[in-house]
Amino acid sequence: MSTPVRSKPKLRLVLHDPAATGSLLGRVVAVAIGIALGAAFLALQPNVGSSLFSASWSSTLGSALGISQLTQLATPLILAGCAVAVAARVGLWNIGVDGQLILGAWAATAVGFYAPDAIPGAPLVVLMMLAALLGGALWMVVPALAYAYARVNVVVTTLMLNFVAYLWLAYWITGPWSDPSYASLGLSSQPVPDRASLPHFTVGSIEIGVAFLVAVAVAVLLWAVFRFTHHGFRTAMAGADEQVASYGGVNVGRLHLQALLASGAIGGLVGVIVELDRVHRFSSSLSDNTGYLGIVVAALAAHSFAGATLMGFLIAILSATGGALSISGVSSSVVLLLIGILLLMGAFADVPARYRLLRAGAEEPQE
Repeated sequence: MSTPVRSKPKLRLVLHDPAATGSLLGRVVAVAIGIALGAAFLALQPNVGSSLFSASWSSTLGSALGISQLTQLATPLILAGCAVAVAARVGLWNIGVDGQLILGAWAATAVGFYAPDAIPGAPLVVLMMLAALLGGALWMVVPALAYAYARVNVVVTTLMLNFVAYLWLAYWITGPWSDPSYASLGLSSQPVPDRASLPHFTVGSIEIGVAFLVAVAVAVLLWAVFRFTHHGFRTAMAGADEQVASYGGVNVGRLHLQALLASGAIGGLVGVIVELDRVHRFSSSLSDNTGYLGIVVAALAAHSFAGATLMGFLIAILSATGGALSISGVSSSVVLLLIGILLLMGAFADVPARYRLLRAGAEEPQE
């Protein structure tokens, strides 16, 4: 009597909707692969040797000074990434963080210039931050209302307002607030009062600014709001399917307005943080494509606020590495290519997270 041959169980891939943690984990793995590919490409460059890799390491994570600089570089990127992520949670893209940054810094500078001298430093900083939040939110009013009532594309309106903000900046730093003595270093206003600055403190030998703590606090606060409140639940519903959310009693239009105004307010906060932590003036150097890098941060983070903190550090490391490379004669386009590799890997990050491997005959998971 012959023994029946047992066939091996077959496996199949099943498409499903990944959890947020799975999506973020997929991006982290994809970014790690992208970094490895970028390092391999970098090693092929003619001007890159082991000494340059050592110098890049010591200028970033390999020294206390490097870590201190990374926290300063990452601060505006974390906030910009959070600003973009807030709008992206409801399916909208805020491309105008640079414009909101400028208007937030302008509002904060006005408070710094015209506030009475009797106001001490700490309350003045708080007032300037509140003014920046308001300025960024007001700069978002037109795109928010245009989308809510006429479905005008938010990408177009926020992007176009960036150019208007640049002209607004140019008027004030060449006119009412100009500082001729600073012209050799770039167009800028007069300095804000000395008492309006964000202090730094040291942990061991690492210097950390209060600005960095503010950025992390904003990310944590946004995570808590979207994770544990009814507003966060309604936002998740609207971001997943507007029709289902509307049938469930969610006012989707109001959520769109709230998300865009909050996104603009955080964008404005970026401006005052950079001004009080580094520039101390209303200046053309407030933004080094911070808003556009914030889009990269939010995209790589899968619109996660915790992920925005991590990816903000990653882009800061690339920026610092780019400085070391440019000093050694390597083209800055190499760094742009590295960022492009990371974006490409991030674009494919969700693919493995959207499939599960099941045995033939097994029930598919209920989503």
